[in-house]
Amino acid sequence: MPVTVVYINPLISPVVALLFPTITILIIIFGAKKNALRPFLMANAFFVFALFSFTLAGFIIVQTNNPYTKVDLIILIFCLFLIISGLFALRFRKKIPNQVYLLVFVVFQTYFIFEIVVNVLVSNGYFGSYISISDPMLGTFSKPCLEPDLIRGYRWHEEDIRLLKVVRGKEVFDNTFRVNNDGYHSGKDYKKRKAENVKRFIVFGDSYTAAEFLKTPWPDATEGLLQKESTLFYPEMYSFALDGIGLSNWHSIFFNEIANQYDFDGIILAVYDDDLQRDFFMMYSDSAHVYGSYSEKPPADMRAFETVYKKSMYIAGNIQNETVLNQKRQSKEYSTAENLPVSNLFILHKLYSSLKKIEYDVKKRNSNIDEENDTFYIIDTEPINQLRKPEKIKMLDDIIGFCKNNNKEVILISVPHIELVRNNVFKRKKSISQKELEYISTRYSLPYFDLYPYFEILPCDSLKQMYLNNDGHWNQQGSDYFAGIVARLLKPFFN
Repeated sequence: MPVTVVYINPLISPVVALLFPTITILIIIFGAKKNALRPFLMANAFFVFALFSFTLAGFIIVQTNNPYTKVDLIILIFCLFLIISGLFALRFRKKIPNQVYLLVFVVFQTYFIFEIVVNVLVSNGYFGSYISISDPMLGTFSKPCLEPDLIRGYRWHEEDIRLLKVVRGKEVFDNTFRVNNDGYHSGKDYKKRKAENVKRFIVFGDSYTAAEFLKTPWPDATEGLLQKESTLFYPEMYSFALDGIGLSNWHSIFFNEIANQYDFDGIILAVYDDDLQRDFFMMYSDSAHVYGSYSEKPPADMRAFETVYKKSMYIAGNIQNETVLNQKRQSKEYSTAENLPVSNLFILHKLYSSLKKIEYDVKKRNSNIDEENDTFYIIDTEPINQLRKPEKIKMLDDIIGFCKNNNKEVILISVPHIELVRNNVFKRKKSISQKELEYISTRYSLPYFDLYPYFEILPCDSLKQMYLNNDGHWNQQGSDYFAGIVARLLKPFFN
């Protein structure tokens, strides 16, 4: 999904900050009058003083989602203190000796100069290496591989597809994934009929569940774990997940491809933050790019797609053959992501991250999950009485109603995003998505597995190791961790 980020490039601050000392040095070298030095010292000192304050405050504002945590508020209060102190000093500037101006100038100017040196020698100026970026690009595919589909939204039409994402020469993921006989990412082909001793769950999800960027998506991993321990039924997990889709696509796939074609015993809705609000998502590819777009309703036919829908689609990824990809990757400058801003705030970011890490580890869940009661894990919280898009209730009514009328299980599972996990810990309350799932669980009397607490118990460093760098998705370790928890929670359904 494309994400728009408002960003103030901090490179401007240290560069502009170098102008005033340059002028001052020139004045000293070329023998300006002694009384001319004081105004320039004063101007230098308070210029970099104010610049540092606003840079620091701006950095926190840009990097943080409201409401701010304690670390953010402390730093912002510190910035306000600096600004007020500067104004106070300006008011009594005639009583302050030159040495004070010089001290302020040296301290703050040294910071900006040191940032430039560290940035060039250590961080090499690449924003993506040290500060999280928001990148709308899926990555680069090795060949055209997607065609529009009025039921699913899109369909893979190649079997072995390489998906690569690189940020400034650093690999985010590089995976050649298999598409099965029904066009979904899975290590097995799907069969419409099942044996009597088989208990089959159909899984709906988005990119976290489809996970074309990973070797093994979590439904396959969960199935393998369950098959080792189940005694009464032989477990099967069929994933009908695709990147970018949500409830609108699930509804279409369920009634057009699954409900009357597949034998199954239940469905699992693996819900990431806004999956229940997403409109119908479509993608396709040509020889150069992958395109995607959302619409309230799918186009009536392929002609409508070509004449109307197609015009509103944005570039969601690139297409390049493997030879070109391998050649470009030899360059440290190469990136499949676009518009990565440059930063000279390496030290500031490191300090900020260290303080946030300490705050996170203090606030994280310190108690273990109650393993005896977590089958229907719900904590009392502020109630929610409707979805963010109430009109989606009709789609849930259709899917859940069909399942209940035909004695099929419906299970809800929350899919934790790293930033929402962090927000939950810092704010000490649940996300809107979790509250919505609790509301749905209560409304329809469905089992709900909230997996956020299992990620919130992890230390800050361990949580980070579960997700990809410069991308919001989890890596194989995070996906497998999720699969292990889901397998344990689902075990009672197979025994």
